[in-house]
Amino acid sequence: MAILSLWVFVYNVLLFDRLVDGHISVFGHLVPAAIAFWYLSDLVNVSFNRNWGRAPQAVAAGAALLVFAVGWTVDGQAWSLAFSWFLFLFIGAAFGVFAVSFLLAGLFAVPG
Repeated sequence: MAILSLWVFVYNVLLFDRLVDGHISVFGHLVPAAIAFWYLSDLVNVSFNRNWGRAPQAVAAGAALLVFAVGWTVDGQAWSLAFSWFLFLFIGAAFGVFAVSFLLAGLFAVPG
């Protein structure tokens, strides 16, 4: 899992120009974004040792909707530069934390 998470993180960084240009791929950007969104609540709850339930997902969805609406208003298109940056940072942050936590868990032989 650590190698896959690290691969998605590096793939996201290397193909940032395609994301900004609007040339998204389903497996390159949309599937990692959906996976990151699905596991976001677990990521935040475990990382901060809190039981916030699905609240982190609601905050992320609200932020994505806000950035999408502002981008659409300013740029006049659905896939704006602001939304591209949001998606890039969201995928990068989630899979970066996944990769580091799984690598450290494997290194120190403790549960992730």
